[in-house]
Amino acid sequence: MEFRETLARRHSSRAYEATPVSDEALDTILAAGRAAPVGMGEYGTVHLTVVTGSEKMAELRKFFMASESHDPLYGAPAFIVVSAKPGTVGTLDAGAIIENMLLAAADLGLGTCFIAGCLLGTKDPAKLRSILQIPEGFEVKSGITLGHAADSAPAKTLAERFSCTRL
Repeated sequence: MEFRETLARRHSSRAYEATPVSDEALDTILAAGRAAPVGMGEYGTVHLTVVTGSEKMAELRKFFMASESHDPLYGAPAFIVVSAKPGTVGTLDAGAIIENMLLAAADLGLGTCFIAGCLLGTKDPAKLRSILQIPEGFEVKSGITLGHAADSAPAKTLAERFSCTRL
C-alpha cells in the first residue's frame, strides 16, 4: 500500500469482529513500534505488553467496566499497552511508538483505536499493572486496541480532517 493510502485508511475503530489477529500481523505491528524513536536511545525505558488471550481480555474488560459504562476496549481481540519508567521521556516516546503501530496495522488492513483515558484515569493503577504484568519500575502510558474492524473508515479526506494554518 502507498504511504498516503495508509495514512488515509488509519482511523479509530470502535467495533471489532471476534476474529483473532494473526501472530504474523502482531509481529509486524510490534516491529513497527520498536522502530519508533526513543529519547536518547534509552530503549530500556519503555516496555510493550501484548494481550490477546480471551481470558485476559475478559479480565481487563471487567476491571475497566467496574468504573465505566461501556467497554473501553470496544470488543477488540487484541490490546497492546506501552509502559515507561517514570522520570523519563517515556510518555512522549509512547506516542511515537503508538503511531508507528497504528500505521502498521492500517497498512495490514486492521482496525485500531488509541486508548489512554481508561488507562491513565484508573482509580487502581497498581491493580491494572498487576493484571497487565507490567514490569516493576514501569507505569502504563497508553495503548491500542487491535483487530478486524467491524465499522467503516471515515469518509473525510486527509485535508478535511482538521484545519491547518500556514504562516
